Amino acid sequence: MVVAGAMGGAAWAAGPGVLRATLGVSEIVTTLMLNFVAILLVDYLVHGPWRDPDSSGFPLSKPFSPSAILPSFGDTRLHAGFLIALGAAVVVWALLRSTRFGYEVRVIGESQPAARYAGMPLRRNIVVVMLVSGGLAGIAGMSEVSGIVFRIQPDISAGFGYTGIIVATLGRFSAPGVVVAAVLFGALQVGGYALQTTEVPPSIVQVLQGAILFIAVGAEMLARYRVRWRPRREPAAVAEETT
Repeated sequence: MVVAGAMGGAAWAAGPGVLRATLGVSEIVTTLMLNFVAILLVDYLVHGPWRDPDSSGFPLSKPFSPSAILPSFGDTRLHAGFLIALGAAVVVWALLRSTRFGYEVRVIGESQPAARYAGMPLRRNIVVVMLVSGGLAGIAGMSEVSGIVFRIQPDISAGFGYTGIIVATLGRFSAPGVVVAAVLFGALQVGGYALQTTEVPPSIVQVLQGAILFIAVGAEMLARYRVRWRPRREPAAVAEETT
């Protein structure tokens, strides 16, 4: 299932990767549009070929067999997908920091003209990065379905992909930072579910996520740029300097 999830995710990301490498099409736009294709494809499957005849009319697939369910830790919702995610973070960190391919990827991310001048294969590396990213996303989806949902159903992801953008930004695009930010945001997300039993609206979680991202981006900008105050000069002094 891990291999199948990685292959499916890599195949889904191959198109945007090729378009980005050959035509310069933004991978953000293409992958966002493909999200709707994937959602509608899952809806078609659970309403049609994969629909469980015993689901009482609900669009659900048949429950997974015990061999297709990731083991959990005790009576908690924490399952083996957490270990898979940690392992993936370690592999990505080692790949980017200790290999030639990782060095080339970092250079391309910083400056494509410099990488092109150094003779690095831009197109090949862009496609490979997209394939690896898609494979990781496929493994993440497999972990969510096999560790929590136990079947295919509509709206499997509660906006986790968009939360991942915030997590990557707060983690400063490094594997260790992403792990810490992901744990914190996971706790925030679970806390939002617990708020449904109180009078506090669960949408406050999205508000907090947006506020955290806004503050982090603003702090990053203030760290890079310094606001300098210049005293106001009188018009007569300006005219005298001009003459």
